[in-house]
Amino acid sequence: PPPPPPPPIAETLPSGVFGGGGKAILSDDVQHDERFDGSESLKFDSIRSLVCAPLEVQKERLGILYVDVRESKTSYTRDDLSLLVTIANQAAGAIQNARRYTSSLKQNLALRERLNSEYHMVGESPPIREIFAKIEKIAASDATVLIKGETGTGKELVARAIHDISPRRSGPFVAVNCAAMTESLLESELFGHEKGAFTGAVKDSPGKFELADGGTLFLDEIGEMSPATQTKLLRVLQERSFHRVGGTKLVSIDVRNLSATTKDLDLMIREATFRQDLFYRLAVVPLALPPLRERPGDVQLLAAHFLDRFNGAIGKSLRGFENEAMKMLRAYHWPGNVRELRNVVERIVVLCDKEWIGVEDLPANMTGEELKVGVQETINAGNLALPEIIARTEKLCIELALKKARGKKVEAARVLKISRPTLDKKIREYEIDFSK
Repeated sequence: PPPPPPPPIAETLPSGVFGGGGKAILSDDVQHDERFDGSESLKFDSIRSLVCAPLEVQKERLGILYVDVRESKTSYTRDDLSLLVTIANQAAGAIQNARRYTSSLKQNLALRERLNSEYHMVGESPPIREIFAKIEKIAASDATVLIKGETGTGKELVARAIHDISPRRSGPFVAVNCAAMTESLLESELFGHEKGAFTGAVKDSPGKFELADGGTLFLDEIGEMSPATQTKLLRVLQERSFHRVGGTKLVSIDVRNLSATTKDLDLMIREATFRQDLFYRLAVVPLALPPLRERPGDVQLLAAHFLDRFNGAIGKSLRGFENEAMKMLRAYHWPGNVRELRNVVERIVVLCDKEWIGVEDLPANMTGEELKVGVQETINAGNLALPEIIARTEKLCIELALKKARGKKVEAARVLKISRPTLDKKIREYEIDFSK
């Protein structure tokens, strides 16, 4: 037979647990206890004895822990009450931790969905998960952040994400590319100018610092800033005020600064081309973005994300990548990182008229066709001896690796699976100009 239903719990619980200062309650004879004269449910249910303890953490009352007994010869004691209070204290802490965990989990999921949909920051690999977690922590503060990463890793997207989930999200987000302007133009762009400050200054003009007041100023390619402008920027970060170019009025601002660079600022400091004190001001919180080659597991997710996006934008219905094509995408070292992958997928969607994307639809530099053509041209060049063919082919491979690595010899050596000294030796031997 099925088990009997549990006895009903009294609908009117002792008000003293909440209304009487949050104290625990013990009653060894409820039916004759004056405190419960107004509790019809307790009387009606013929409850003999009960104990109640508040579930409370740091003065926040989460509920109560209530136990009763209906046997006429059984009553709870003060030892039972003491045990219940101990259990209630432990349970309250566990409940609060569970609530916090659930809330944090929901926030993380919401943040990840937003990063995916709005900023195209897609991935499940440990490096990108770590970036998601750091973005959430960084956004809650007002500290300056230096975002480091190769070209195409999404530095500005990260900066926008930090701003958009920060307390400053209602303020402006202003971005400046320091590499796109001369020293004098960048100074005017950042700090503004007064009418007549220079030829062409026909009216007063606020700078980016003023336009970002109450919000966030993002300085991209900070490593391209001249020493003189670095000095002025340092002063603004220290004093939170400045003069416009050609002006005498002190302008005060409330701006959070985020910066980004593809350069090795530590090396620039050693070479005295970047101020060390400015670096410390900018890099209160450093954030290094991983290159795509260090998270190959995310390539498939990103490719599917961009495919879906460009299918919708262009009006195509490509279903996906064939296995061999995806293997090549995952094996490619992506010197241009996520930006390069985005451009590759967009080009494929524009040109491909099939359901599934195959190897033949990928760029030649990914499939080896570029190398194949070069080797064939070497072989067809004349009656070359085998050592000469091998030497020319080796030189071609090194040139292609340096090209893909954008002149970075460490990365080219990694791709070629040789040591850096060996690569240097080959470059000298074949007289290769790796700066191109």
